[in-house]
Amino acid sequence: MRLTRRRLIPLVALLSSVHALAQAATTPSSGVGAIAGRHAAAAKADSDHEPPPALVASAVLPAELRSGEHFKVAEAVTNDGYMNHFAIESDYGRFEVTGLPLLRIRVREVAAIARLKEVSKSGVFLEAAAKSAVRPVTAAAAVIDDPVGTAQGVPGGVKRAFGRLKHKAGAAKDAVAGDGDDADDDGDTQAVESSTGDKAVAVAKSYLGITAAHRRWAQKLGIDPYSTNPTLNKELDGVAKVDRAGGLAASVAMPSLGSAVGSVTKVSELVWSKDPLELLEMNKKDLAAMAVAPELAERFLGNRFYSPSKQTAITAALVTLAGTADRQRFLVPAALARSEEEALFYVESAQLLAGFHARIEPIAALLPGRVLAKAQTRGGGLVTLVAVDHLCWTAELDVLTGEAGQGQSAPRTLWVGGSLSQRAAKEIGARGFTVRPGARARLGAGF
Repeated sequence: MRLTRRRLIPLVALLSSVHALAQAATTPSSGVGAIAGRHAAAAKADSDHEPPPALVASAVLPAELRSGEHFKVAEAVTNDGYMNHFAIESDYGRFEVTGLPLLRIRVREVAAIARLKEVSKSGVFLEAAAKSAVRPVTAAAAVIDDPVGTAQGVPGGVKRAFGRLKHKAGAAKDAVAGDGDDADDDGDTQAVESSTGDKAVAVAKSYLGITAAHRRWAQKLGIDPYSTNPTLNKELDGVAKVDRAGGLAASVAMPSLGSAVGSVTKVSELVWSKDPLELLEMNKKDLAAMAVAPELAERFLGNRFYSPSKQTAITAALVTLAGTADRQRFLVPAALARSEEEALFYVESAQLLAGFHARIEPIAALLPGRVLAKAQTRGGGLVTLVAVDHLCWTAELDVLTGEAGQGQSAPRTLWVGGSLSQRAAKEIGARGFTVRPGARARLGAGF
């Protein structure tokens, strides 16, 4: 084909475009090269950390949590870098849970469901039901406003909370009303907006469907009356409606399953004996006595992911830190909880702080933290408590340990609730921390 001038000009233009693209591809500062450079940097960043492991229940759980009369935990266990994810197959349905604390709670609740079903079939119960004109087989109405929604919350849980560490622009501010991270990484401030007393009261009132009868039976079974387990709530509600006067509970012998409310007996007794509004007033007074700023207290107490039992467990743990300055600092990240998983994380974190204070060394002051419980001991050491199942070397942990080491010469210790990977232990140790796994066993927690 003869190349005329008219045909040659477009061909030259095309060849020039191809040449320009080729140059861009070899120039990191612009065009395709810039994109390739960014992908390469991201790949390098990923290689600087480790992927979460695949675990098995037989290796991470004691025998009593792997299987029982009415349940079995699936052998395959996933990990998100912080918490383990379990699946419980039971006679009463499948329960998917995140974290060892919630697993312990659900296993105990499976046993409680079995016992409540036995009670509802007993002659004593059927006679009481006939006298009270209550149909025990009727499906129970929800006794907690949206318990499933409260349990689910915002996806991501503890891993999402750790994501706040990746936002390094500016240090986390010291906490009082509005100080610290008011927004999540997605910019949503719904759960942490400045609360009023009305909001805290509204949260408490949402649990008023839990009557004295519910609490009596919860005490008899050693379970949390404010559980987010709808299967348990249905059975507990059915028995409580029949036993409004309390005579049935007194006549039915039932060994306790242990406490699922808190490690301190006093907390359990308070949750079982007082209604939600009474607990709210008690917790408000305790927080005020610790010099917690009123707005911060309301943000915490007005967070719907903290049931009355969780609020009481955290408040009671902080009360035990007698002589510790700035206890309100713990509540700044805690008020950001966006799911039951995160709320339990902070309950356990508070209990670990209390355990450290009582068993290891008195805590002089709590320190600012965007996610974790941090403290300075009376001996001058710095302590960070990480209430997780299995800790991996993640980008967030990289940020945390890097920030914690800046300008610090005091001895630093990082306590991990469960275990951690070899890589994480090596990297954390290289940054000057002494690593202490097994904090749950050594310091104690309420699950």
